[in-house]
Amino acid sequence: LGADGALGPTGQSTQITPPEVQRLGHALRRASEAIVVGRHTAEVDDPQLTDRWPAPTAPHRLFHRVVMDHAGQVPARARVWLPVAGQPALRAITGDPEPLRGVEDLRLPPGPQGCSLRHLLHELAARGVGRVLVEGGGTLLQGFLDQGLADEFHRFQSDLPVGGNPLTLDLPSTWQIRARASWPGGRSQVLR
Repeated sequence: LGADGALGPTGQSTQITPPEVQRLGHALRRASEAIVVGRHTAEVDDPQLTDRWPAPTAPHRLFHRVVMDHAGQVPARARVWLPVAGQPALRAITGDPEPLRGVEDLRLPPGPQGCSLRHLLHELAARGVGRVLVEGGGTLLQGFLDQGLADEFHRFQSDLPVGGNPLTLDLPSTWQIRARASWPGGRSQVLR
């Protein structure tokens, strides 16, 4: 987040945190077995969603890249769909969009965020995924929080404003700050 509580102008990819903090984000990815983003994040940022931690990955490790794309709107040319060894791309859908080559579709019941988040977690658990990192966007994050499906929240905030609409997340009232850190130009918190 920027100092103004925003993620950047709507429809525009905005880098908010410096490389040191981005490395922390990649450490969180390495500690996870799947990463989940919403359709809008996949379209605007065009991320790879890969595990790019500098240390070698164990050959048996799978890191699932999941996009909540209930109507199949993320284009086939999106970088997230490119094949990456040991990092399969999954598309959470509710209907029957055109299949994408090399992408596994998870057909889920509808939910407030397009697809049922609870069913998504069940499907991932059936694949041996126990630790899921939800990177965004705001609507998806709030959905996991509202449904009691999150047990930890990492907040990275720059001291500089980035513009756009402020992101308001309602964290559970019982959660407390468990860790704090700062870096030149920003700070972070871990809440549980």
